Amino acid sequence: NEKVIRGGPNTTCYNIVLNALAISSDPNALEAAQRLIYRMELYAVDLPNLRPDQITFNTLLKCCENAKDFESAGKVIQKMQDLHEKGELEGGPDRISFKSLIFAHFNSDDPNTILNAEALLDRIPEPHVSMYAAVLHEYAENAMASEAEKLVQQMHDMHEAGKLKSGPNSSAYESVLKALVQSKEWDAPERARKILNGMIESVSNGYPDLHPTVTHYNQVLDTYQQEGMLRESLELLLQMYDLHEKGDLPDGPDMASFSC
Repeated sequence: NEKVIRGGPNTTCYNIVLNALAISSDPNALEAAQRLIYRMELYAVDLPNLRPDQITFNTLLKCCENAKDFESAGKVIQKMQDLHEKGELEGGPDRISFKSLIFAHFNSDDPNTILNAEALLDRIPEPHVSMYAAVLHEYAENAMASEAEKLVQQMHDMHEAGKLKSGPNSSAYESVLKALVQSKEWDAPERARKILNGMIESVSNGYPDLHPTVTHYNQVLDTYQQEGMLRESLELLLQMYDLHEKGDLPDGPDMASFSC
């Protein structure tokens, strides 16, 4: 028997409450947010100023992400698309929407979620490098080296084509190298060294953000150690010392370098 008073709470007011739920640690936040939006939709039949907007649904998606509920997040995305096509939701799902979908995807307990990660990326309008970084991180943790190499190349190509604001950075390549180390594939050393050389070449071509760190060199050393490549390990260590003396590798070899 609730009554809505004219001039009372509007969509912005409800969005503030939804945001409070999204940033809370309440285990029932998603259910509460769903009930709140249902109430908004009910009232919006007579009061258009209570109609859920893009912020409303994106906040709900954040609740789905926190609850690790990929299925519910997918339904919200689909609903946003449907409403947008009908002209009832301005903008439709955006980069923020899909970012929550991706993290709900990764946070879920389904062991097969990683397999469809790139399919999700392909659906994202105006993708952001942070979304690719999230997928690369999962590839690294799951020793999926080939997939990581392919994705970082895709990032590079999309950046060159103007479809991605920034290309892969040093952190992205760190994830690829970690995936190679974790994979323990026989040709991992060759592929890791190729990546390292590519980063060095990119720096000379005007991309300072791709400057390799000690971590990158140590990851290559890890792949050498796995294959018993002592000579190559020593050569790379000497190269690290030379770079350190020239000021191109500020930290120089560390304890991890010698434990490889």
